[in-house]
Amino acid sequence: MKKVMILGAGRGQIPLMDLCHKYGAYVIAVSPKGNYPGFNFCDEALYEDVKNKEAVLAKAQELSIDAIISDQLDQAVPTVAYVAEKMGLSGITCDVAKKFTDKFYMHQCARLLNINVPESFLLHNLEEAENVIKKRQLSFPLIMKPVDGSASNGVIKVDSLDEIRLHFEYSQHFSKSKCVVLERFIEGKEFVVEAYTHDFIVTNLMVGHRDYFDIPGMFIPGATVFQDAEHIESELEKKLMVLNKKLVEGFGLKFGITHGEFLVEKGTGKIYLVEIAARGGGVFISSEIIPASTGVNANELLVKDVLNMYEENIKIRKGSAAYFCYLLPEGVVTKIDGCDKIKKIPGVSRAFFDNVAIGMPLGPIKDKSSRKGPVIVQGKSKEACYQVIDKVKSNLQIEVESNGKIVGALWT
Repeated sequence: MKKVMILGAGRGQIPLMDLCHKYGAYVIAVSPKGNYPGFNFCDEALYEDVKNKEAVLAKAQELSIDAIISDQLDQAVPTVAYVAEKMGLSGITCDVAKKFTDKFYMHQCARLLNINVPESFLLHNLEEAENVIKKRQLSFPLIMKPVDGSASNGVIKVDSLDEIRLHFEYSQHFSKSKCVVLERFIEGKEFVVEAYTHDFIVTNLMVGHRDYFDIPGMFIPGATVFQDAEHIESELEKKLMVLNKKLVEGFGLKFGITHGEFLVEKGTGKIYLVEIAARGGGVFISSEIIPASTGVNANELLVKDVLNMYEENIKIRKGSAAYFCYLLPEGVVTKIDGCDKIKKIPGVSRAFFDNVAIGMPLGPIKDKSSRKGPVIVQGKSKEACYQVIDKVKSNLQIEVESNGKIVGALWT
């Protein structure tokens, strides 16, 4: 029986655990202690920070693991690569992992491939930020973000030097290396490309566009609607797929799921790389939405690759799928109604209500982690997905007591 170490025990890791068991593997889940659902699906739990490379390596060597893997967890990517490289397991190199996790290095490497990226600067402290603004005479607005953060934590649109001073430490807090990237703000529409790479060859699986919540200064996607890659008709989306393939293959990824984010600049139509990750997209994009839209189980491809069982000829079927979330204002949840109706609506694939409950206190909206849901839908087209989304919105009733008033959910 092969031993597979999975970094993370959140709900995004459960599909990997199930697939490893399907192929007869012994699953070891690594995560700090907590009420993580993945601990109920593994064979053995190790309580350790997934970012602690040396500690995870020591445990992996002690247990003589045969493979190490993770998905939907950006912080695990460098550690997976480190352990695989040190133990001679199937994986990507540490340098390749850095290209997909260090946002400044990522943009430097993308430039070498002649891929457009926003002008950016790596900052170690506030003094450097002030000097860059003055020396380069940068115009606002700008984007400030942790160089190695995840899930949009610490990503802020700043409109003045005073706002940089106000938010610098907050953004820096979410960086393991305590570094911040300052880059030009690009106004435009965001697209995402999901792909699978095997033996350094990329297969684009689906392309989607994002709808954002209308909250000033914050970048929180509320929905992403996808179309399978084989039936894309838009010339723009075809260009995005060519660019994504060039990027991933140029970065030297050996195998795995990738999640690429691109901005199409308003007015010019110029395509810029925002960032790309060597793991599946969160909100169940890799485990639920890719199969729903394309018929391809990307998680299964990943498990087969690390177990050296890959014999696939990827076949993509026509389809569309989406996730969408909602936000709740600061306060206390007083009413939840319609959950059972929603799960019975044709086109609803899965609906998650485990992160909201009556009586639950809610803090201020701050980033992606504030989202509730998701609800996953599928259909023959993007338009069909939006029709299902509208039905869900009309049936879900959630109320929050906020500042003495009763208010409902926020949608895109």
